[in-house]
Amino acid sequence: MGATIIIALMALALTPAPVLAGMKEAKAAYDAKDYKTAFEEYLPLAEAGNAEAQFWIGDMYRFGLGRKQDYNKAVVWFRKSATNGFARVMISLGYMAGKGQGMTLSDKSKICFYEIAAYYGISGGQWNLYMKLSNSFFTMKEAKKWLNRAIRQGHPRALARKGALLILDPLNFDKTEGLMYLVLAQKYGDDPEVDEFIEETVADDSARKKQLEKAKAMAAKWKPVKEVPPAGLPPVNIDNCLKL
Repeated sequence: MGATIIIALMALALTPAPVLAGMKEAKAAYDAKDYKTAFEEYLPLAEAGNAEAQFWIGDMYRFGLGRKQDYNKAVVWFRKSATNGFARVMISLGYMAGKGQGMTLSDKSKICFYEIAAYYGISGGQWNLYMKLSNSFFTMKEAKKWLNRAIRQGHPRALARKGALLILDPLNFDKTEGLMYLVLAQKYGDDPEVDEFIEETVADDSARKKQLEKAKAMAAKWKPVKEVPPAGLPPVNIDNCLKL
């Protein structure tokens, strides 16, 4: 773990904001796409310091759900959520920074956001960190480490990438394992391109079709293993990322 991340991890309070009454109702409204009600339910919780509620308030401002889209307000709420220890928000901050939505930051800052989420076991952070690090030959080994961790947790895009790499390897003649990862990507995600890739891989090839059936049987036995952050790992101060 880099020195910057260690400093960041040590900078926040260890105790996240308590879960308050109303989160269940707020989530139910959000899932039902009743964003006006969801916002009204989440807002008092967010104002009281609940980190997850702050994330969802930021999310609704970011996408204009039940509110007028406002990237600046989204960033304000996301930063509050991060300060209160909600690691998942780091993915949103990294993405918004990359798109110039409400803030413009260096590549180092974006990677820092994803590192934080990744160290906390958030598979989306691990996937995004892989994507950032795989752009350079010098960080490819580190990138593969994060890809494998995202795969173990069942991240659909990571599973699809692993499957594609195996299938496109010209020295790999048995495509069963690659197909297994694609089948898993189907199971845990909803990317139609994965379906198309499977169809193209086995089209008019009886041997490949048999490999697909075997891959499906293997996938049925495969279970994701969700990571649990190490005990005592402190939350993160995103200000250290913003300074990079």
